[in-house]
Order: sequence, then structure tokens, then C-alpha cells
Amino acid sequence: MCKAVTEMREASKEMSEALDEMSEIKPVEDSTKEANDLKASCREMVVDDFLIRIGQFERAQILLLILFFFMYVPTAYQVLITSFVGYIPPWRCVKGNNTDCKMDGVFSIGDDLYDSNCHMNRSSWEFILPKEFSLTVERDLATAHYAKKTENWFIDNSVEFVQKCTNPLNVPQARPIETFWAILR
Repeated sequence: MCKAVTEMREASKEMSEALDEMSEIKPVEDSTKEANDLKASCREMVVDDFLIRIGQFERAQILLLILFFFMYVPTAYQVLITSFVGYIPPWRCVKGNNTDCKMDGVFSIGDDLYDSNCHMNRSSWEFILPKEFSLTVERDLATAHYAKKTENWFIDNSVEFVQKCTNPLNVPQARPIETFWAILR
């Protein structure tokens, strides 16, 4: 018991001495000198120094590169796929008894009359490619969205909505409600 008390007193003395040493204020010149030494030892690292420090391009770096490659593939796919499946195909008037669309020919992007189908009934014109060809062909899966009765109700009740002719052709999957209504049909 006495031995433990003696050890505690010695430890207490050592702690107080250490605290006294820590509380001593160093002269200004010494601290400035230490700061300058620290700055000199921490010079700015350039890319070449960094590469030397981390080592050669070996197994770990190759593994990281492969890992990041597979992480970015899904993201890149989402961005790049719209270039290929977002093609807006040409359209033409439906043959037969048609009052809205009385034009002959096929209309592609860049033609003056290409956007004129926005103001026609959907049944009076058709894309010349099948629905499976492009995402943009699926843009009108649920035409009930744009029924005259619904549009009139929106207008009468001052509800803002995106009209069909201004609904962007290139992002049909951004409108999942249309897919939902098409499934319910």
C-alpha cells in the first residue's frame, strides 16, 4: 500500500514538472526559427515528387484504375446512350380520310414543317419507324394526358402544365406517368 502511494506521489511530481516545462514561454526568435525550419521542410510538392513518393504504377494502381473504370461505366452509359436511342425519327401523314394532316411526304428534323405535327391530332400522323426503334417514338404512350377535356379543365382551373407540343421529345423516360398509363391500358 505504501509503495503504491509513493509511486502516485512520484507520478504527480513528474506531471507537475512536465506542466511547468510546457508552460514556459519560448523567446520569439526561437519560435520563428522553428517556423522557418518547418516551412523549409514542407516545400510545395510537384506532381513528379508525388509520383516518386507513392511509387511506380503497379498492381495496386492498376486495381484502382480497373475499379474506377467499372464504377464509371454505368454513369457514362446513361449519358451516352441518349445519343443513340434518342434519335427523333421522321413522320408522315396517315393516309385516308384525314382532315388535320393533308401534306405529302416524310418530314425529318430540320424540315420547316417538322414541328407542325404538334398542332395535329395524334391519329392523323405517324412515325415511319416502329415504336421499338427509339425512345422518342414512345413519347405518346398515354395520350389521355393530353385529352381535350383534361386540357380544358387545366386551363379553366388555371393549372399550369406542359402542353404536348412543348413536351420534349428526347426525354420520354423522364415522364414515367405516361408509361404507367400505357401499362394500365
